[in-house]
Amino acid sequence: MELNRVTEKPKRVRYSSHSDPRYLRLLESSRAWKERNKHKASYKKKKAASDLRWYLEARNKKEFLDKRLALQRAYLSKKKIREKDRERIKEFRKAHPEKVRAYGILHYSLRTGKIQKPYKCQRCGTIPKPRIDGRSRLQAHHHDYSKPLDVKWLCSLCHAAINRRYK
Repeated sequence: MELNRVTEKPKRVRYSSHSDPRYLRLLESSRAWKERNKHKASYKKKKAASDLRWYLEARNKKEFLDKRLALQRAYLSKKKIREKDRERIKEFRKAHPEKVRAYGILHYSLRTGKIQKPYKCQRCGTIPKPRIDGRSRLQAHHHDYSKPLDVKWLCSLCHAAINRRYK
């Protein structure tokens, strides 16, 4: 191994191709390592994090968004699905009148300008990307539905985390 004259560290040798025996040996050892460690909690956690990172990158690509939107529209255009959806909404309104009332008051105050929606999440401080139509993706979280204008504006991740904590 030759030394790099500037840093006096060994130079990193790149493999000439994917058929290089050194590359194949490394690949085989990494596969064996994955096979040995696939049941360990630390490996599962690391794999889940990398899978999530890949999914989030893929999810935000335009082709993926267009395909998902087309599938969603096709699904929701079915008469049976629309009826089911209406029925589900009616059931929710009957079961949770205080939530429906609070949402209505909040949306009215937003429309009339009594309340302004902030740009940042009030928990983590991130600025979420706007929707296709330009509206903000921030969500209102009511801690108490009897106070409809007392809300925290959260991104979807923070809102989900808070709701999981309370359930």
